[in-house]
Amino acid sequence: MKYFQAVVQILFSIFCLVSFSLLVVFPKGVFALDIDSTVPEVNIIDKNEPLYVPDSVIVHFKDEKTPEELAQKVTTRTQQKESFFGWVQVNVSNIGRAIRRDQTPETQLESIENTIDKNNLEGSEMMDLNKKGSLYVFEESSGKNIDVKKVINEFNNDPTVESAFPNAIIHGAYAPNDPAFADQWHYENITIPQAWDMSPGDTSGNVVVAVMDSGIQRNHQDLSGNILGWYDCTNGASSCQPNSGNDGFGHGTHVAGTVSAATNNNILVSGVGHNTKIISFKVLGDDNKGQLDWLIKGFHALEQQYPNKKIIVNMSLSFTVYIADFESFMNQRWIDGMVLVAAAGNAGDINKNYPAGFANVISVAATKRDNVIAPYSTRGSWVDVTAPGGSCSNQSNIGDCVLSTSNANWASYMQGTSMAAPHVSGVLALMWSVNPALSNQQIRDFLQNSSDRISGTGTYWKYGKINALAGVNSVLGTLSTPTPTYTQTPTPSDTPIPSNTPTNTPTFTPIPTATWTPIPTATFTPIPTATYTPVPTAMASVAPVLTGTPTNTPTDTPFNTPTNTSTPIASPTQSPQDTVAPDITQLPTATDSPDVTLPPACDLTTGDADCNGSVDSADYGCWVVEYLDPDAELVGDCKSADFNSSGKVDLLDFVLWRNTILSQG
Repeated sequence: MKYFQAVVQILFSIFCLVSFSLLVVFPKGVFALDIDSTVPEVNIIDKNEPLYVPDSVIVHFKDEKTPEELAQKVTTRTQQKESFFGWVQVNVSNIGRAIRRDQTPETQLESIENTIDKNNLEGSEMMDLNKKGSLYVFEESSGKNIDVKKVINEFNNDPTVESAFPNAIIHGAYAPNDPAFADQWHYENITIPQAWDMSPGDTSGNVVVAVMDSGIQRNHQDLSGNILGWYDCTNGASSCQPNSGNDGFGHGTHVAGTVSAATNNNILVSGVGHNTKIISFKVLGDDNKGQLDWLIKGFHALEQQYPNKKIIVNMSLSFTVYIADFESFMNQRWIDGMVLVAAAGNAGDINKNYPAGFANVISVAATKRDNVIAPYSTRGSWVDVTAPGGSCSNQSNIGDCVLSTSNANWASYMQGTSMAAPHVSGVLALMWSVNPALSNQQIRDFLQNSSDRISGTGTYWKYGKINALAGVNSVLGTLSTPTPTYTQTPTPSDTPIPSNTPTNTPTFTPIPTATWTPIPTATFTPIPTATYTPVPTAMASVAPVLTGTPTNTPTDTPFNTPTNTSTPIASPTQSPQDTVAPDITQLPTATDSPDVTLPPACDLTTGDADCNGSVDSADYGCWVVEYLDPDAELVGDCKSADFNSSGKVDLLDFVLWRNTILSQG
C-alpha cells in the first residue's frame, strides 16, 4: 500500500508540473486572470435627515457564492477527502484554482465569515437573482453601531461579492407647491421630482451654476432667493461690473429659472437645481447677441470671485467658427475643475457649433415631449446628451414648450436647445451636491453613463437623454467611481483660423447668439395671481391654472419677442418655428441600421472550445480548466469544453479533441 501511495504521489507531482507548465505554453488569457481586489471607499453624505438605514448593508453575492452555498461546497469537499481518490480529486481542483488565481471554497467562506463575525452581523437572503447571484441584507445584531462605510468596503473587497451598498431610505416622490409645477412636463420627463427625494441641491453655495447669458431679472420673485451674484460683462470695461447686468431680452431669466428657480415657495414655477445657487453673467446684449471677449471676461470674473466653488457653467449660446485659442482657453477651465455645458444649436443640421463642439464641453441637443428629437435641434455623433427643449408652433400646443421664469416678474414658455442645456446643468448640480469630493470628470461620466438610451442614441447624440434620478443614484450608491482621464489639449478635428500671433485671448470676436427658437404666433396668457408685491420675499398665492388675467402685473406679453426686435434674430443657430428644418433624411435612424447576421454556432464536436474555427492548444487549455474544476467559470475565449454534450467535462471530451489534432497531422 505504501508503494502504491508513493507511485500516486509521484504521478501527482508530475501532473502538477505539467499543469503549471501550461502557464507558459498557452496564451495568457486562458489562465492568468488578474483579480482587482481594491475598491475605492464610499462617501456617504451626512444629511440632516438620514439617507440610509443605520447599521444595515445590502450585499449582492455572485452566483453560487452565498455563505450557504459555500458552506455546502465545503461540506461536500470535506466528505470527499475521506477517501484517497476523493482527496486526489479535491487537490487537483485546488491546483486548477491556483492556476486561475481563484480561492478555494474554504478560503472564500472564511473571508465572508470573518467580515460577518467581527461586525456582529446577521444576514438573510432577500432574493435569488436567477444565475446572477443573490441579494442579502445584513444588520448589526448586538445593538452596537457599525461603520456602514467600512463594512461596505470590506464586502466589496471580497471576491465572492458582486457589490455591496447602503440600505437607502426611500420616500414617496416629492412634489413642490409651486402652482405651475404641474405644467412643467419636462421635469417628470427626466425624473427630476424623484431625484429631489435624494438630493435637494446645495443650499450652502458650495456647488453653484454660472449662467452665461443675457443677464437676469435680479429682483424676480421666483429667482432672487437663489441668486448668489450677478455681473455685467457687456459694459465695455476691461472687467465685468458686479451687481449689474439686468436682462433686457428675457432669455437669460428663462434659462436661469430652469437651472434653479426657487422651489416649493408657492410662487410660479420650480427649478431643476431646487436649492442650488446661481451666478448670472451678462455676456449677451439686450438684442440677444454678444461678443467672444464678453464671454471670456465672464469666465475671468467667475474664477476671481468664486475660487473655491464647485462650478457648473451653463452656456445657452453658440457661434459657428472654430477658434483653437478659445478651445485652449476652455480646456484650461476644465483643468481648473469646472463642468462646462453648452447648447448644441438650433440649425437642425449636423454641423458643429461652439463652445458645444469642444471636447471638454458637454453638448446638449433638444427633444420634444414624446422623446423625439426636436426638428430645430442640431444633432450628430459629436453631441453628448439630450434634454427637453420643447416644441410648439402656436397657442394650441404651447404647453409642449418649456415653462420657466421670464421678465416682468412672470413665467413664460420658450423652446430651443437653450432650454435643454439648463436642465443638464441643474441635474449636474443635484448630483455634485451629493458628493462634492468627486472631480468634474467623474460627475460628467456619471451623468452621461446614467442617461437613457432612447431612440436616436448613437446617431443624434452619443449617450442618450439625461435621467436625473439615475444620475443622483449613481453618485449615492456607486462605490467604484471612474478615474479622471483628461487630455490636456485635445487635437482639434476642425481647421483652426490661422493667426500669426496667437494669444490666450483671440483677436477675432464672433457674435455668440442665444440658442432658442422664438414662437411667432403664441399669445401666452400668464398665470393668474392674487395681488402681490414683487420683492425677493414675496409669497404670492398663484392659481395653478394657466388661464385668466393676472392682477397688478406688468402688461407685457412674456412669450412674445421684445418690441425692440420686430423679427427673430437671423443666425446660423436659430430657426424660426415656421421655417422648415433642413432635410435630414440622409441621417440614419434606429430603424435604418443594417441587419446583423450572427455567426453560426461552432462545432464543439471537433474540440473547438473557443469557437475560433481551429482546434489547437488553446482549446486543450479550456478543457484542462473545466476538467480540473467543473464549477469553474469560463475564462478567456473559452465557450465550452463539453465536446460530446454529455453535461460534464471528462476524458471523453479530451479524446474528441485529440482525435481532431491527430487527423490534422
